[in-house]
Amino acid sequence: MSEPPSECRAYLDRYKEMSFWELREFIDESLAGLSDASSDDDRPRSKAEFDALFGMLCAHLDAQTAEAPEPAGPRPIDDVSYVPYVFSWFEPSEELDRLYERQDHLSDLLDEARGDLSRRRYAEDLESELKVVEREIAEREFSEKHKHEKRRHKYEKADEKYRRGLRRRKEKARREQEWRRKVAQRERIEDRVRGAIERAFKPDADAATEHLRWRLLPRGALSEEWTRGYYAGLQDKNPGARYDPDRIVKPLSLGPNRRYEEVGGTEGYTVFTFPRTSSVLLECPIVEHALYVIHKDRERWSMMSKQELIADESGEIVRIIHRPGWLKNVQEDLGI
Repeated sequence: MSEPPSECRAYLDRYKEMSFWELREFIDESLAGLSDASSDDDRPRSKAEFDALFGMLCAHLDAQTAEAPEPAGPRPIDDVSYVPYVFSWFEPSEELDRLYERQDHLSDLLDEARGDLSRRRYAEDLESELKVVEREIAEREFSEKHKHEKRRHKYEKADEKYRRGLRRRKEKARREQEWRRKVAQRERIEDRVRGAIERAFKPDADAATEHLRWRLLPRGALSEEWTRGYYAGLQDKNPGARYDPDRIVKPLSLGPNRRYEEVGGTEGYTVFTFPRTSSVLLECPIVEHALYVIHKDRERWSMMSKQELIADESGEIVRIIHRPGWLKNVQEDLGI
């Protein structure tokens, strides 16, 4: 992306305060007015000016992308420990059940003994034993019901905490989905504006040089799904080549914000730029090609051919072979 002339910078600074949507509308209107020589001179006219405005538009999107909401999961919900389910009704223990059975048995024996005067003494003994059992039942019932209520209360509290966490996670997921929708919408607008600027200032075919040029790919090209599908298609078209899409997919984990593709080349080189470093990654998905970390600013490397980049001996270009641990070497060399 070319740098606007120094005399334009102060003029462009006033547009930095525009919102994404205001800037998008301003660029559209200015592009539409390019064909009118009598249009307002206070609008951008050169490719450099439009590139600078487009950079501001991208900065808005980068800022929103950097403010991604906290992922909704998978994560523990409020660190809720497992609490087994407790029925709302009281379930007596086996020991209490045996006491109930003993009570019923004694009651039956006592009913039989009361009808026989000769067994009066036996009936009195049964009454005494029954009272002991009933007291034991009352004490055990009270204890077990109290413990049941405590367990039930603990379960209900844990269940409510879990449900609150679940509701929060769903709300986070909703916000994250909404954020992704807005980012995707702005990405589509960004791609359209980029294309409109390129078409408005498209050079003549005769202006091509022997130097390699790079074209900015849409943001969808920074996804694994897009990348694997793209190289699967290339593999079908070029069965003689050996593509390794992992060479492009793995650097995506480093968080690149732009991806450029070789224009008119045969080896499919890709350039990744990153938001917190001016260094870039030059990678090729075809087996037996090395990768390069380029410690140069965008204006310099974008004007160099692939051969010039590879042959550079300034020390600003680092060649890395695809051996085990190569991605870590790339990350360390980029300093990200």
